[in-house]
Formats: sequence, C-alpha cells, structure tokens
Amino acid sequence: MKPDDLYAHLYGRHNGVTGTSFLLSSHFPDKRNIRCLIDCGNFQGNDNNGYLDLNDVIPFDAKKIDFVLITHNHIDHIGLLPLLIHQGYKGPIYLSKPGYSLIDIPINEAWKVNCKNKAYPSYTREDVEQLFKQLIGISFNQKIFPKKNVEVTFLPNGHIVGASLIEIKLSYDNKESIKILFTGDYNNKNLFFDVEELPIEHRESPYSLVVCESTYGDVDSTSSRFKPVLFDAIKNAIEQKKKVIIPTFAMGRTQEILYFIKVMQDKGLLSKEIPIWQGGTSAREITNRFHYDSLGLRSEMKNFLPKNFHFVSSKEINSICKTLLDNDEPSIIISPSGMASYGAIKSFISKAINREDVLIAFPGHCTADSKGSELINTPKGSNISYGGDIHTRYCDIIVSGEVSAHAKRDELLYLLKEELCSPKSILVNHGEQDVREKFVEYLRENFSLNTIIENFSPDYGYEITFNGLSKIFLSKFQLF
Repeated sequence: MKPDDLYAHLYGRHNGVTGTSFLLSSHFPDKRNIRCLIDCGNFQGNDNNGYLDLNDVIPFDAKKIDFVLITHNHIDHIGLLPLLIHQGYKGPIYLSKPGYSLIDIPINEAWKVNCKNKAYPSYTREDVEQLFKQLIGISFNQKIFPKKNVEVTFLPNGHIVGASLIEIKLSYDNKESIKILFTGDYNNKNLFFDVEELPIEHRESPYSLVVCESTYGDVDSTSSRFKPVLFDAIKNAIEQKKKVIIPTFAMGRTQEILYFIKVMQDKGLLSKEIPIWQGGTSAREITNRFHYDSLGLRSEMKNFLPKNFHFVSSKEINSICKTLLDNDEPSIIISPSGMASYGAIKSFISKAINREDVLIAFPGHCTADSKGSELINTPKGSNISYGGDIHTRYCDIIVSGEVSAHAKRDELLYLLKEELCSPKSILVNHGEQDVREKFVEYLRENFSLNTIIENFSPDYGYEITFNGLSKIFLSKFQLF
C-alpha cells in the first residue's frame, strides 16, 4: 500500500462455530493505527480437543486495542471478555441496549464454567466486575464515533434479543470510505420481537466487505431439516408416558420452546396437567427478564409461560431427577446447554440415557465435537461416555431445526444481494469447514465474478480497501 492510503487488516482466531473473535486494524493516511476487537468468544467443545487451552489466552495485545464491539450475548462470542480485561484492556465495550441489559447473565455463567473447568481460572472475579464497568449500551441505528474517522452503527438482527449486525465505516478527507459489516450470528426473524428492515442509508451503496456467518450455509430454508416435528414428537412421547428432555440454549431457545409448549396446551394438544420443568440458573434469570423487563419484545409475547411450569434450582436438580425418573408419569424437562456439553442438562441426561421411557429432543444445531452430536450419533444399545460415566443408550433421540436461530443459505443470499446491495467482497466464517466451503461455492454461483468471495481462515490476514479484499497474507498471530 502507498503511505497515504486508507486500508484495514482483519485477523481472527476461530475456525468453526465457536470462539469467534476478530481484530480489525485500521490504517489512516496520517499514520494512525486504530485497533478494534469484534467479539471475544469462548471455544466450546470436548476437552480432549484442546479447547480449554484456547480459552487460556487471547493472542492479541489487549493494551493496544482501542475499543470492542459485541454482536450478541452467546458465550462463543463474549465468553473471553473477562480474560481480555485480565490481559490489560481498559477501553469501552459497545453493544446494543437490549444486549447490555442481559450480558451479566452469560458472563457470570462463563465465570462459573471457567472456575469449574480449571484448578486455576484464567481470570478473576475482579476482572468480571471491571468488565461490567466498561460496557456501554447503544441504541439500534444510532451512529457512534469511538475514534476519529471511525463510525459504528448497530443494526437490527433477529438471532437473539440484543443481537446486532455491526457496520464499521472508515473515512478520511477526500478518500473513498471503507464500509465493513459483520453479521455475527444472523437471523431475519424472531418469535419475540419484530426485526426491522435495514435503514435505506445502509443499503444505498455496496459494502467493501461483509463478514458473513454460515452455520446453515449448505441448506435452504425449504429443506426437510426444518420441517416442524417437535409438536408431534412431544405429543406422541407424552401419550406413551415418556419423559421428554429438551436441551436448549439459555437465551432465546429456552423461551421459544416454553412458548411452543404453551401453544400446544392452548390448542389442546398437550394436557395442562403435565409438569413442565426448567433447569439452569442462567435460563431461569433470562426467562424472568423476558417476562418482566423491557427488552423491546412484543407485548403479547410477554405471556409465553405454559401452565404447570416450574423452575428447578441447582440444589434441586438431583432430587427432581430422581423424582421424575422414579415415577411412571410423563413430564417435560427443558435445560441448558443446547449442545448437551455442559450445564444443568448434563444432570438430567446422564440419568436418562439408559431409559427406554425417555425422549431427548434436540431443537437445534450441535457442532460435530459436541456431546450432543455424540449422543445423536450413538446407536441404541451402544455405550457412550457422558458425565464422567459409561452409559448404554436406550433412550429415543430426535433432532429438529425448526426453531433454529440462524438464517439458511437462501436467506443469507437475500441479505447479501438485496438488503446489502451485493457487497464488493464477502468473507465466510462461523460454520463447520465443509459447510463454509459449500457456502462459498454457492455464493460464487450466485454473484458475478466481480465479487470476491473467500473462506475465512485464522491462518491468514485480510487486507481491505474501498474496493474490497485486496490481499490475503499469512497471519503472524497464533491460536496459542
């Protein structure tokens, strides 16, 4: 690049669907270098894959970062924020106002997991408390200027309450501005709130780069994978006097499943006498805030709790498990985590794997290295290690994508081509490796040759100019 050029370098450390974290280093003609971190997530998965080591260090110099932007409050996007504080970051952390109202719950949960998994936690409780002091809530569509020549806008996103598309605009005197958009985890709809269209000013000119997720980048929204099956599966299991266990994410998915059960009750598809149990401290607090707090939810969705609904405290889990499994009456248990790798759900599943009178219903995506995926792929009558013990699986298991919080490839294509005016370049991230590869090919088939489309890798850095991706080079950053 010429000394007086305006350009940016983008680096990241994730190579799948967890641990999302990007470093954007913006270079201005006056020699200023402004560094911004977009998300700072935990790596999640089986311990034998080395994920705990990845969560011990952030490979960017925290003291040189100018500001942080958060797309949404899932642990794989925010879980390492306290570690960033521990490593010396003292600047602002911006996120949407609804996200700001909820972020204490997952951060506190991440702290508990960190303490449980390690003899010596990688950060302290003081770091968590300091993190909360550095958070700043921003209204959707409000422009902020965290640094000179840098404009940031949080745009509406249906993934979960508080989720954002983040636009970063780099400008300098008579230079052409660089517009970059991070989708985070994206969805074009949400059961609890209306997803506004992007304001026209954000659609008038194409982005230099869009960093786009690809969780379902290999399948259209019309696929049978998203066919509604939960109603019938739950109804049939209850009629057979089975226990139904539903692993869910604490934020969003848990509340949607509760609403679906309420609908079943209202339609007479499920008796209101069937007890509904919800485990998980974080899920309980989020459910309460959905019910009582002002989070931009539609007023009619405040009443989403089914009849005969009960919370299960951490102290009650073992006794409730025993009570439910020792009797012959049907019941429904909803509990985090959604991929069954950690959280309160482990207590329920570990006691139910070997029972024929149990249905485990996964209502969303499980990564290939998660315990949920291992459970799904373990044939009946085969052994599985779970919760520290060896079990023989006799329970029924189903998987449904009907309440997925991620857009599918045709919906992502609409976002990119229609709402974002066909960006000059697209960098595909946040998906399993084979899915990302398929999504890249899909996009190349649907865009002209003038659009640069690449598969993100943490092994490389990406140079961005007004015209899009201009260079890809080996990154000096290491994961460890």
